[in-house]
Amino acid sequence: MTCGLSPLYHRCAGESDYHQILASQRQGELDMNETACDVGIAGLGSIGSSLALNIVNHGYSVAAYDRDEMALGALRLKIEGRSIEAGNSLSEFVSLLRLPRTVMILLPAGPPIGGVINALVPLLAPGDVVVDAGNSYFKDTDARSNMLAGKGIKLLGVGLSGRERGARQGASIMPGGSADAYDQVRLIFEDIATEVNGEPCVAYLGPRSAGHYVEMVYYGIENGVMQLIAETYYLMSRVLGLSDAAIQEVYALWTDSEVNSYLLGNVARRPPDNNGGIAGNLFEMIVDEATPNGSGRWASLEARALDVSTPTIDTAIAMQMLSSLEEGRVALRKLFIRRPIYYVGKLDILIEQMKRALYAGMILTFAQGLDLLRVASGVYKYDLALGYVARIWRGSIIRSPLLQSICDTLSVQPHLPNLLSDSRFAHCLGARRDDLRDVVRLSIEQGIPAPALTASLVYYDAHRKLTPDDPQVGTRHPGSRSRGNTRPGDAGARSSREREADGRICT
Repeated sequence: MTCGLSPLYHRCAGESDYHQILASQRQGELDMNETACDVGIAGLGSIGSSLALNIVNHGYSVAAYDRDEMALGALRLKIEGRSIEAGNSLSEFVSLLRLPRTVMILLPAGPPIGGVINALVPLLAPGDVVVDAGNSYFKDTDARSNMLAGKGIKLLGVGLSGRERGARQGASIMPGGSADAYDQVRLIFEDIATEVNGEPCVAYLGPRSAGHYVEMVYYGIENGVMQLIAETYYLMSRVLGLSDAAIQEVYALWTDSEVNSYLLGNVARRPPDNNGGIAGNLFEMIVDEATPNGSGRWASLEARALDVSTPTIDTAIAMQMLSSLEEGRVALRKLFIRRPIYYVGKLDILIEQMKRALYAGMILTFAQGLDLLRVASGVYKYDLALGYVARIWRGSIIRSPLLQSICDTLSVQPHLPNLLSDSRFAHCLGARRDDLRDVVRLSIEQGIPAPALTASLVYYDAHRKLTPDDPQVGTRHPGSRSRGNTRPGDAGARSSREREADGRICT
């Protein structure tokens, strides 16, 4: 390592003087490094600034940078008395960091992240770590990883779940890339991650783009579950004629059941709009739930590329693509318009079946996402441990008791080919398949689209092997509308004893 001393100095100074000044300069660099910041945050939007505050609250010092002066100024208002240094330029920002440097980038995927990485390259040195926490497309992450590796710089592609609140209070973190780079930031990540049962929701997932691939599938699952919840809303609103307040009461009750999830709780707690309803608010929530960077859409495309069946996720993405167009929004808003109610069945029984159908759809959506991860792990040599993935997701926006059950199952059967192959989940689905089938039939009879519930049923039937031992064989025939004297559209004509027996199977 040269220290910037000119050749002229070597000729004029004595050898002992040279070594003394060299030692003094190195000591100065070490002293400066001791006061430098532990990690840099480039990109101070709502998530970046929240993450910076989370990091400093755990005892680390942060260097912050954003080329938007307003974003930088907003953070300066929050950092009084905190261990955050703001850099006015990218070079000043890098100079504030401890060696070897760690730079986290929190910007939109695509050109914004690519531009910052390219600008950082001449300012960084071998051994430094770049953390791309911006939801990048996994193939972009692979290309950047190769480029930086050629310069001795290590890259981590990291998925974050929890949005602004998670970044501030504890996120679910999905890191992939250089194992050495992860070791360098592991303590910070474990400190800022949310915890479940005392375990931080973060773990090293695999090489190269493994982290961003897992995040991509995570968003696909989130989209699928959100669409399933939305369809139960459509059915309760337009078929049963329930008011928005009544639907929220139903969802509040459901949060104490098997279908409880963070997403459902969000809808149950949704504040009413100016008219006292939740329809408009829920509509915007569903429409805008899709990530602007298209991660869920990438998951659907990747499933096609790898010949993996993900119909529930695909349907959810298609509905969100429709909603991204103004004419699509107009069409979807029509779903919320009240209409005359023709349903004459028992509401409490049907609502119970909708809950059970939703649970089946949730299981099948997770099964599709995990199947995609299993296949991708082999194709891209990620060597993913799906049990680790499930553990991380327990602290994410898709968290639910179901996810804990999945985590427990994968800890015992790490190489499970599909959730439907597990006896417990097979029993749960078998006990609820008639509920799912009846709810889908009702949606068709009443002309109310329920595409994600329908796609989930198709996925289940395609994976189920009908045998003489199957209790459904011989009891219902294609085209039959109901059991016994059930009215058309009355999905709930089972005895309470049957439903209680089904419930015991899955508890």
